[in-house]
Amino acid sequence: MSAVEETSEREHQSLCTITSLRNMDEHYEERARDVNLEDITSSEYNAFVLEMLRDDELKGMGILGEDFDWPDENDFVVREGDNLGWLGYFIGNSEQLESLWLSHLPGDDSFRQGLARNQSIQKLYIYSDLGEAGFQSLAPFFRNTSTLRDLVFTGSDISSLECAQNIALLLSRYQIKSLKSLEFEENNISDEGFAEIARALSVQPQLEELNLKYLNADSFTFGRHGYVALGTTMKSWRSPSLKKLVIRGSDIDDRGMQALVEGMANCFNLEHLNLGGNDQITVVGFRALSALVRSKKFCLQSLDVSYMSIDADEMTALADGLASMKSLKSLDLSFNDIGDEGLQALAASLTNSNDLEQLDVSCNGSFSAIGLKSLAHALPEASNLKELHLRSNSINDEGLKALAVGLTTHNTLERLDLSRNAISSDGLQALTAANTSSLRWLSLESNAIDDEAVKVLVEGMENLCNVEALTLSRNRVTASGLSVLINIFHRESCSLKEIDLDGMDIGDGEAEVLAEGSRGNTSLTKLFCDQRNVTALGWSAFSRLLCDTSSVNNTYLSNHTLEVIGCRYGSLYGIPSSIQRYLKLNKQSQYDVPICKILVSHSTLDMTPFFQWRLKLLPLVVAWFERARSCLGYVEESMTSFETRELSSVYQFIRGLPLLVVDGLYNQKSTHTHSKKRKLDQRDK
Repeated sequence: MSAVEETSEREHQSLCTITSLRNMDEHYEERARDVNLEDITSSEYNAFVLEMLRDDELKGMGILGEDFDWPDENDFVVREGDNLGWLGYFIGNSEQLESLWLSHLPGDDSFRQGLARNQSIQKLYIYSDLGEAGFQSLAPFFRNTSTLRDLVFTGSDISSLECAQNIALLLSRYQIKSLKSLEFEENNISDEGFAEIARALSVQPQLEELNLKYLNADSFTFGRHGYVALGTTMKSWRSPSLKKLVIRGSDIDDRGMQALVEGMANCFNLEHLNLGGNDQITVVGFRALSALVRSKKFCLQSLDVSYMSIDADEMTALADGLASMKSLKSLDLSFNDIGDEGLQALAASLTNSNDLEQLDVSCNGSFSAIGLKSLAHALPEASNLKELHLRSNSINDEGLKALAVGLTTHNTLERLDLSRNAISSDGLQALTAANTSSLRWLSLESNAIDDEAVKVLVEGMENLCNVEALTLSRNRVTASGLSVLINIFHRESCSLKEIDLDGMDIGDGEAEVLAEGSRGNTSLTKLFCDQRNVTALGWSAFSRLLCDTSSVNNTYLSNHTLEVIGCRYGSLYGIPSSIQRYLKLNKQSQYDVPICKILVSHSTLDMTPFFQWRLKLLPLVVAWFERARSCLGYVEESMTSFETRELSSVYQFIRGLPLLVVDGLYNQKSTHTHSKKRKLDQRDK
């Protein structure tokens, strides 16, 4: 057969296929509303998914193989007996389906045709090796889609070179113009396999986000070749759109870092760079990165270099570049080992950091007063800094005193994390004297704070009157210290919404102190503490705080703002159901909480104490019951019962009116008589 005849034959076969598929579409369309879904599926669950797809009510779904252990209710598990043509047809017609998870991809032609027609899927998750045929069957969808924005390979084993090549082939065939984000996470991929994928990305310069997280395979040395290939690809892009690059937890070495820097130099739109967890980079690699960030064309806004074992020399190399970065807003240096020398280098680089808003240098060995003094001197230059994290740096009182000097002139800091250090009374006195009125969140967890230190803190909190969240967990504070601490709650200037006392020994005595101390406070919503040692005696104090049933007035004056009492992480162990019910009610903005508690706690409302207001109060009583109607959904009281209560209360006024009238007439006549007698006495004189 000649070449012309072969071409003609292929065109004829293609035309026949298109005609056949069109006929199938017409077949599905004619029967779509009438087909019995149970007849075309292997289970009632799959029938339910098809029904949701047909009615266009499904936002997200998965297509799984029958060996998948824990399918969700919106997952279609492919088994013998499933008509995959119908599945493809309904997916293709859907206008609401936004997310699709794949661990299995049917090879059915009609399914592929239906999937390729879809113009609603925005996020595609692939979490298994779909095989050569599976990945190839996605090609028509990639070619036709105008809505796909996010493509995620997560938890899938790409350790075989063949699998990586199949993915690379898929990504290299078409530029997916709508695709903005590509992510590989925990994929067990080899360096050689990733290099194949990285080269394939040369046709995807429209990507705005590239996330590569924990790709290492146990049996591979990963990092150099893959990232050299990625750097070359990024360097080759014309008009790249990349804004965010995450390369976390890989074994990038200095050569890989240098190649990446060459590629990033071509990405002038890059704003967010995350290199955390790559601890193979040395001074050489950081010098390359430093040279990049010195470029005036490079306008990075956030840089994450946490968990990279950065020492003082490497910090110094990086700081050379940071000194030129006027655009940086967030810098994460946590979990390194920069020490005082590195902190001094960092402080010197902050001279042009007017835009810096977040700085995290937590867990960096030990900072003394020497290093913290340098940071204090640099703080005025970082005039927009809102968050400063210094957790786990062995900071003592002398160190905090040095830092407080810089805080005195800083008026934008809102969050300060000093947890897991060695701060006690003297340090707290310096901190509160700094008068950082802008502070909203303060963590002093796991320090050397005892009862005496609490007294110092309470006395100085007038200068920190805008703090809304205070963490004192895991300190040596007893009931005596708590009795001092609660004085903060009674101040008119108190802004506290959240206080964390977790890890302290909270028993019945401490519970009573906290409950009584919280009376009258209307700002606190979360009281975190370890409630496991509180018994019925302690909970009764909290019960009175939340709903004092001794009188209607005391119920009204109870606490209606606390929403959480107990462990920060949601454990309800030992919390009585009545307490849980009150806390849950306090969260309900749709109800008038005081009225709800009154209706639940008082079956009859005694109106006698209000008779002194005479008829002036009757309209207010009627209005109160009108407001109370909105609470019936909570108190679960029938309308008949509620109206009986309302009539009973009004009746008390009606019944009391004659006494009020008689008393009024008597008083009026008595007054008139006394007045007449005085006039007669005056005339006689």
